[in-house]
Amino acid sequence: MCVLLKGESDARILCPMLIFKNKASSYPMQNLPDKISGVSYRTSPSAFINGRLMCEWLREPRCWGPGGPFASSRVLWMDNASGHCGDGVEDTARELGTKVKLFPANATDKVQPADRFPIQRKMFFLKLAAECIRLVNLEKDKNGDNWAKKAMVQCGIDVRRDGVWKIGQLSRELQQVVAAYPEAFEEGYKQGATRASIYNNKTRHSV
Repeated sequence: MCVLLKGESDARILCPMLIFKNKASSYPMQNLPDKISGVSYRTSPSAFINGRLMCEWLREPRCWGPGGPFASSRVLWMDNASGHCGDGVEDTARELGTKVKLFPANATDKVQPADRFPIQRKMFFLKLAAECIRLVNLEKDKNGDNWAKKAMVQCGIDVRRDGVWKIGQLSRELQQVVAAYPEAFEEGYKQGATRASIYNNKTRHSV
């Protein structure tokens, strides 16, 4: 995650940019429009910031608050991670009226406000994470299934309420894979069904 803390009289945490892992660095990702107020996202193969994403972050007005970096000149302090550095980053910052300065190595927990805040608030973030999971588990679709159930079904490792496994329950991407390799799917399906039958028989005998 890339987040900016603004100082001076109106000090606050501005809109963060989340970085998801995606081999192709796709943006926007399929079925994930970047339109949630108060947050933005990008992707990279490692899920870490790199020079390209750093330049995009510098140009992202949501991350910089109203007016963006064009409003006035400013100083941007960052830790000296490799993804923060490079000629492209400095050139983009200069273009946007921003002077980049790097904190000393191995000192971010002491002098980097963006690191120090979460360190001081560990319990708050643990409770927030727990509350987010609780709320997500309460969300259900029109059939009464929550997100965990839907994900398991669409990935093919659970069944719908009728108890029957069907190709049609899979996500569109997996259905395309099945359609492209029908013989391999049939072979794998038979092997899986055989293993499941053996397991069920062993379970019955052990009761």
